[in-house]
Amino acid sequence: MNIPREYGGVTMALTNDYKACRVYDLHPHNRRLGPFIVTQSTIAPDDPQQQEQIYLLRRDGVWVSLFSPLVQEESDRCLFCFGTLGEIVQLLQNLPPAAQVEQASVPPEKMAQWQQAVAQAGGPLAFIEERVRQWRQAV
Repeated sequence: MNIPREYGGVTMALTNDYKACRVYDLHPHNRRLGPFIVTQSTIAPDDPQQQEQIYLLRRDGVWVSLFSPLVQEESDRCLFCFGTLGEIVQLLQNLPPAAQVEQASVPPEKMAQWQQAVAQAGGPLAFIEERVRQWRQAV
């Protein structure tokens, strides 16, 4: 069972298991219309500092860190948005159990800024929820 770290649990490795994912609806008024994003909060297995990161599922089934410069690009946002919950379910059902992760090179100073923002928000889940509120307002 994956109990969130803020509740005293251990963060599991990144996976394509739907039970480890969290889905957010970005529609500003009706939470059933989408677009939707899929996230996971986890620790990369090769991270020597074992720092928790938030990953977004891309439409091609690849997970990308929220700290990735690609995620920050306005034009690339659609790569992470799904039109329906059915699309998400179908994608996750067709993915192998082992997650494919695209590692992005992030300058240390940028990573430090993002980590500080996550800490100020109250943790990874609070940070992504704030981002979702911002995205809803921008729609």
